Amino acid sequence: MHDPARAKHPFASMTEVLMRAMQHTKQKEDENLIDCVTRFKSAKNVLKSHVRSEALHKFVEHTEECQNEKNLIKKQEMKNESFDKWMACLLMRNSDQKKHGLLLEGLSAQHSMNDNQCPTVIVKAADILANHKHDNANNKR
Repeated sequence: MHDPARAKHPFASMTEVLMRAMQHTKQKEDENLIDCVTRFKSAKNVLKSHVRSEALHKFVEHTEECQNEKNLIKKQEMKNESFDKWMACLLMRNSDQKKHGLLLEGLSAQHSMNDNQCPTVIVKAADILANHKHDNANNKR
């Protein structure tokens, strides 16, 4: 059945796009990273066209980092970079956890110790994932 986006309720359409970006962009077990990143970027573009990158500005304003920042230009930069940071985080989270779970645990632990090395753009996230020795490399058949 044909279900054009213009015929959908705007909130239903946005919810569907968000769910697709969060659930359907997870790296499949036998999928290589390049294919996963390509699929992810496509979903990111669709999501951005629906919610716009400015949708995260209020979220950023309420973060401790932004509230502690006095420089208005830096605050605006935080807002402008928020969508890309979120997408990099989502790509890392949606990577194959059997291969990259320890990497994400390490990044999380570093962040909790004020050593934030989390990637801020998709390209950097993909590079980190590609250069990470898979967690299960020793358990291959």
